[in-house]
Amino acid sequence: IGKFIPRKALEPAILEGVDEEDFVRCCECVYSGDYSAPYPIPGSSEGDKSQPIDVEKQCQKAAKRWDPSYLTWNLFHPVYAAVFLTHTEIHRFAFRTGWYPLRVLSYCRFLRLLEKFTVFKARTGDIVQLLEFVFEDSEYMQNLASMARDYMVWNVEMIMRKADFKSFLQRNSLEQTVFRSMWYSRS
Repeated sequence: IGKFIPRKALEPAILEGVDEEDFVRCCECVYSGDYSAPYPIPGSSEGDKSQPIDVEKQCQKAAKRWDPSYLTWNLFHPVYAAVFLTHTEIHRFAFRTGWYPLRVLSYCRFLRLLEKFTVFKARTGDIVQLLEFVFEDSEYMQNLASMARDYMVWNVEMIMRKADFKSFLQRNSLEQTVFRSMWYSRS
Protein backbone atom coordinates (compact mmCIF):
# COMPACT_ATOMS: atom_id res chain seq x y z
CA ILE A 1 0.00 0.00 0.00
CA GLY A 2 2.93 2.34 0.73
CA LYS A 3 3.79 2.43 -3.00
CA PHE A 4 0.45 3.99 -3.86
CA ILE A 5 0.67 6.88 -1.39
CA PRO A 6 2.43 9.92 -2.84
CA ARG A 7 5.66 10.76 -1.03
CA LYS A 8 4.44 14.33 -0.38
CA ALA A 9 1.48 12.98 1.61
CA LEU A 10 3.89 11.34 4.05
CA GLU A 11 5.87 14.53 4.67
CA PRO A 12 4.77 16.84 7.50
CA ALA A 13 2.80 19.92 6.54
CA ILE A 14 4.43 23.27 7.22
CA LEU A 15 2.16 26.21 7.84
CA GLU A 16 4.08 29.44 7.55
CA GLY A 17 2.77 32.67 8.98
CA VAL A 18 0.11 30.98 11.15
CA ASP A 19 -0.07 31.83 14.81
CA GLU A 20 -0.12 28.80 17.10
CA GLU A 21 -3.21 30.00 18.97
CA ASP A 22 -5.08 30.54 15.70
CA PHE A 23 -4.18 27.04 14.56
CA VAL A 24 -5.42 25.60 17.88
CA ARG A 25 -8.70 27.48 17.42
CA CYS A 26 -9.04 26.02 13.93
CA CYS A 27 -8.44 22.51 15.29
CA GLU A 28 -11.07 23.23 17.92
CA CYS A 29 -13.47 24.10 15.12
CA VAL A 30 -12.81 20.73 13.46
CA TYR A 31 -13.94 18.89 16.57
CA SER A 32 -16.67 21.14 17.93
CA GLY A 33 -17.91 23.13 14.93
CA ASP A 34 -16.96 26.38 16.65
CA TYR A 35 -13.87 28.07 18.04
CA SER A 36 -13.22 30.05 21.18
CA ALA A 37 -12.23 33.69 21.14
CA PRO A 38 -10.49 35.53 23.97
CA TYR A 39 -12.61 37.59 26.30
CA PRO A 40 -12.20 41.36 26.26
CA ILE A 41 -9.72 42.51 28.88
CA PRO A 42 -10.25 45.41 31.27
CA GLY A 43 -8.86 48.53 29.62
CA SER A 44 -6.79 51.28 31.10
CA SER A 45 -7.84 54.90 30.94
CA GLU A 46 -4.27 56.02 31.60
CA GLY A 47 -2.51 53.71 29.16
CA ASP A 48 -0.54 50.60 29.99
CA LYS A 49 2.37 52.27 31.73
CA SER A 50 4.11 50.11 34.32
CA GLN A 51 5.68 51.97 37.17
CA PRO A 52 7.32 50.89 40.43
CA ILE A 53 4.87 50.36 43.27
CA ASP A 54 4.75 53.12 45.87
CA VAL A 55 3.02 52.03 49.10
CA GLU A 56 1.82 55.53 49.97
CA LYS A 57 0.25 56.00 46.55
CA GLN A 58 -1.40 52.59 46.80
CA CYS A 59 -2.96 53.58 50.12
CA GLN A 60 -4.28 56.79 48.57
CA LYS A 61 -5.73 54.80 45.69
CA ALA A 62 -7.40 52.40 48.11
CA ALA A 63 -8.99 55.34 49.94
CA LYS A 64 -10.29 56.83 46.70
CA ARG A 65 -11.28 53.55 45.03
CA TRP A 66 -14.99 54.18 45.30
CA ASP A 67 -14.72 57.48 43.46
CA PRO A 68 -15.26 56.63 39.76
CA SER A 69 -13.11 59.53 38.60
CA TYR A 70 -10.05 57.79 40.07
CA LEU A 71 -10.48 54.46 38.30
CA THR A 72 -7.40 53.50 36.25
CA TRP A 73 -9.13 50.68 34.40
CA ASN A 74 -12.54 50.39 32.87
CA LEU A 75 -14.50 47.31 33.90
CA PHE A 76 -17.53 48.23 31.83
CA HIS A 77 -15.69 49.06 28.60
CA PRO A 78 -12.91 46.51 28.13
CA VAL A 79 -10.34 46.37 25.33
CA TYR A 80 -11.60 44.38 22.34
CA ALA A 81 -8.56 44.49 20.05
CA ALA A 82 -7.52 40.88 20.77
CA VAL A 83 -11.06 39.66 20.14
CA PHE A 84 -11.29 41.52 16.81
CA LEU A 85 -7.90 40.24 15.70
CA THR A 86 -8.75 36.64 16.63
CA HIS A 87 -11.76 36.59 14.32
CA THR A 88 -9.92 38.33 11.48
CA GLU A 89 -6.86 36.07 11.76
CA ILE A 90 -9.08 32.96 11.77
CA HIS A 91 -10.83 34.36 8.70
CA ARG A 92 -7.51 34.92 6.94
CA PHE A 93 -6.35 31.38 7.76
CA ALA A 94 -9.63 29.92 6.49
CA PHE A 95 -9.36 31.92 3.27
CA ARG A 96 -5.77 30.86 2.64
CA THR A 97 -6.58 27.20 3.19
CA GLY A 98 -9.90 27.19 1.32
CA TRP A 99 -11.82 26.25 4.47
CA TYR A 100 -15.16 27.79 3.50
CA PRO A 101 -17.29 26.85 6.58
CA LEU A 102 -14.67 28.32 8.93
CA ARG A 103 -14.43 31.42 6.78
CA VAL A 104 -18.20 31.96 6.99
CA LEU A 105 -18.23 31.23 10.73
CA SER A 106 -15.43 33.70 11.49
CA TYR A 107 -17.05 36.34 9.27
CA CYS A 108 -20.42 35.95 11.02
CA ARG A 109 -18.90 36.03 14.49
CA PHE A 110 -16.91 39.14 13.56
CA LEU A 111 -20.02 40.80 12.16
CA ARG A 112 -21.99 40.04 15.35
CA LEU A 113 -19.15 41.43 17.46
CA LEU A 114 -19.04 44.68 15.48
CA GLU A 115 -22.80 44.95 15.69
CA LYS A 116 -22.70 44.83 19.51
CA PHE A 117 -19.55 46.95 19.87
CA THR A 118 -20.20 50.53 20.97
CA VAL A 119 -17.60 53.03 19.84
CA PHE A 120 -16.60 55.88 22.10
CA LYS A 121 -13.36 57.74 22.73
CA ALA A 122 -11.67 55.08 24.90
CA ARG A 123 -12.47 52.32 22.40
CA THR A 124 -11.27 53.91 19.16
CA GLY A 125 -7.83 52.34 19.61
CA ASP A 126 -9.43 48.89 19.21
CA ILE A 127 -10.92 49.94 15.88
CA VAL A 128 -7.60 51.43 14.72
CA GLN A 129 -5.80 48.13 15.48
CA LEU A 130 -8.48 46.28 13.55
CA LEU A 131 -8.15 48.60 10.55
CA GLU A 132 -4.36 48.26 10.60
CA PHE A 133 -4.66 44.48 10.41
CA VAL A 134 -7.36 44.46 7.74
CA PHE A 135 -5.79 47.07 5.46
CA GLU A 136 -2.06 46.44 6.04
CA ASP A 137 -1.39 42.93 7.28
CA SER A 138 -3.68 40.84 5.14
CA GLU A 139 -4.06 40.49 1.43
CA TYR A 140 -7.07 38.17 1.56
CA MET A 141 -9.61 40.21 3.39
CA GLN A 142 -11.78 41.92 0.77
CA ASN A 143 -15.08 41.16 2.52
CA LEU A 144 -13.67 42.08 5.94
CA ALA A 145 -12.07 45.20 4.47
CA SER A 146 -15.43 46.21 3.07
CA MET A 147 -17.15 45.61 6.41
CA ALA A 148 -14.43 47.43 8.38
CA ARG A 149 -14.53 50.33 5.94
CA ASP A 150 -18.32 50.64 6.27
CA TYR A 151 -18.03 50.48 10.05
CA MET A 152 -15.33 53.16 9.96
CA VAL A 153 -17.52 55.41 7.78
CA TRP A 154 -20.46 54.93 10.11
CA ASN A 155 -18.31 55.94 13.10
CA VAL A 156 -15.89 58.32 11.36
CA GLU A 157 -16.70 61.24 13.63
CA MET A 158 -15.53 59.33 16.72
CA ILE A 159 -12.62 57.49 15.07
CA MET A 160 -11.12 60.63 13.46
CA ARG A 161 -10.41 62.02 16.94
CA LYS A 162 -7.82 59.30 17.59
CA ALA A 163 -4.25 60.33 16.76
CA ASP A 164 -3.41 56.69 15.97
CA PHE A 165 -6.05 56.72 13.23
CA LYS A 166 -4.60 59.85 11.65
CA SER A 167 -1.11 58.32 11.63
CA PHE A 168 -2.60 55.05 10.29
CA LEU A 169 -4.07 56.91 7.32
CA GLN A 170 -0.73 58.54 6.52
CA ARG A 171 1.08 55.20 6.10
CA ASN A 172 1.64 53.78 2.63
CA SER A 173 -1.04 55.96 1.03
CA LEU A 174 -3.72 54.21 3.08
CA GLU A 175 -5.73 57.40 3.22
CA GLN A 176 -6.19 57.26 -0.54
CA THR A 177 -6.85 53.52 -0.50
CA VAL A 178 -9.42 53.67 2.28
CA PHE A 179 -11.25 56.77 1.12
CA ARG A 180 -11.12 55.80 -2.55
CA SER A 181 -12.67 52.44 -1.70
CA MET A 182 -15.38 54.29 0.24
CA TRP A 183 -16.33 56.38 -2.78
CA TYR A 184 -16.14 53.55 -5.31
CA SER A 185 -18.22 51.21 -3.18
CA ARG A 186 -21.05 53.77 -3.05
CA SER A 187 -21.29 54.39 -6.79
